[in-house]
Amino acid sequence: SLISWLWNIDNHSISDLQHPRYVFTDAGSYQTSLYVTTDKGCTDAASKIIFIKEKEACDTDTDFSLFILSAFTPNNDGINDFFVPSGKNSGELQMKIFDRWGETVFENSGSNTSWNGRGTKEIPLNEGAYAYEIAAKDLSGIVHYFTGHLLLLR
Repeated sequence: SLISWLWNIDNHSISDLQHPRYVFTDAGSYQTSLYVTTDKGCTDAASKIIFIKEKEACDTDTDFSLFILSAFTPNNDGINDFFVPSGKNSGELQMKIFDRWGETVFENSGSNTSWNGRGTKEIPLNEGAYAYEIAAKDLSGIVHYFTGHLLLLR
């Protein structure tokens, strides 16, 4: 199981908490990385560029955003057991998860879509990297598409 986390934004360590909160004060693009260590001394990292746009004076609170985890630990400890994309002003999600060979291992849709690290026959899948495709509808009905990779850690 994971014993340490280090969050980095633009090469500045910001937190060693598992679920930190961070407020971006300026618009721009930020290289964000997470470094983790297991109790057996194994390490891994995931990185993503986060784009922060300037808020316009006439913007209302209808901006769409979707937060997608880069790693999760479905080990039934009650912490980070599900891969759950969550958003602001988002509606229905369609999510597919693929193994390293491109085979679909999970597929679901709805307003509360999450993955528990199990395959299509509810068998726990191995630790490793998986790819995702997510189609998220905003409150205006516009569909936003996201693809990427995530780590399943046990």
